Amino acid sequence: MATVLGLALPALFVGGIWLLLVELPSAERTHQKDVQTKLDMLSGSLVEVLWRQEKPAVDQIVAAAMQSPDVVRVQVRESSQAGVYAELARPERAQGRQYSGDRDVLRDGVRIGAVHIEMADGIAAASRQRQRWWYAAAVAVQLSISMLLGVALFQSRVMRPLRKLGNLADRLAAGDFSFNIEPQRYREMSSLAGHLEHTRVALGHQFELMKEHEQQLRDLAHFDALTQLPNRVLLEDRMQLAMAQSQRRHQSLAVVYLDLDGFKAVNDAHGHLVGDRLLIAVAQRIKSALREGDTLARIGGDEFVAVLVDLERSDDCKPVLDRMLRAAAKPVRVGDAVLQVSASLGVTIYPDDPSSAEQLIRHADQAMYRAKQAGKNRCHIFQFGHGLSGKPSSDFVPF
Repeated sequence: MATVLGLALPALFVGGIWLLLVELPSAERTHQKDVQTKLDMLSGSLVEVLWRQEKPAVDQIVAAAMQSPDVVRVQVRESSQAGVYAELARPERAQGRQYSGDRDVLRDGVRIGAVHIEMADGIAAASRQRQRWWYAAAVAVQLSISMLLGVALFQSRVMRPLRKLGNLADRLAAGDFSFNIEPQRYREMSSLAGHLEHTRVALGHQFELMKEHEQQLRDLAHFDALTQLPNRVLLEDRMQLAMAQSQRRHQSLAVVYLDLDGFKAVNDAHGHLVGDRLLIAVAQRIKSALREGDTLARIGGDEFVAVLVDLERSDDCKPVLDRMLRAAAKPVRVGDAVLQVSASLGVTIYPDDPSSAEQLIRHADQAMYRAKQAGKNRCHIFQFGHGLSGKPSSDFVPF
């Protein structure tokens, strides 16, 4: 017993020093970093939906963040409203040490809201505690075998299996779950391997869930929650890429601003639920009218922007624009109602219009309003040098 205590006490002392000086500070840094990472993802995801005050989309983003098992509370505030704009909480998760953080939601450098998150390390602390117990059990097994069988048996029956399990544990700690832990020859090692295998399976499952949740958050940051089309953030990225490719290939591209005619009347007469279903159906029809490689994005309400690429000549976009007008004007059955809207299109051609991506969208928007004024269900093209004086071309009117 004295020998066992003499061997065990130094190990326990070293383990306590390791816990205080290395493990606990490392866990603290890890959780603080996790808080900042989630704040980054949430603030980026909320910009457009909070700007447009799309409460259902904000609720979806908050719910997606709450899928992480260590998140206790998420609050979103909107600058123009008093109080909390959206909130979800799971107080039963508040176990262990608590971590929290706040982040402003900025759009073009202007604060439009804020997000607050609270997290707890109860799950991670429990996992670390279990690991400590199993490592302590491993030490006890080593000491017992060393006393009973001597140095030779200790080396062959304990150290060798422990080294193998240690390598597997290192792979597990590095995020590698693509292996199975085989049962060991001796009972103690077999029990340790079994628990390590159980830990591997559980951690692998949690790792996959975290990857799915991160992917959901990334999707919410780049796609419209209602139509699943790209949002303004992803649209700008694709426009920058398309403009660079257009310059390299000496081709043109068309930026099309589309607004539905008569959509507000449908919303007022049939309600927002019917209006949303109509919007989804029309968006899919317009998307089907585009070519492979073209992009259709929803930038708010019943407004869309399409980017038509790989145009050898400016007129090459006319067939696509014609299909878009006809697709938008087709009747749509929603329940017992047959609804019909049309679309007004504004177009500008790059590099004939050598503007930035943001300015191209504005020019196409100006041309779209001219199409509205000319009677709707038609298309106007913005002509650089003339459009700046308020005279978009009417080359594409009527179709």
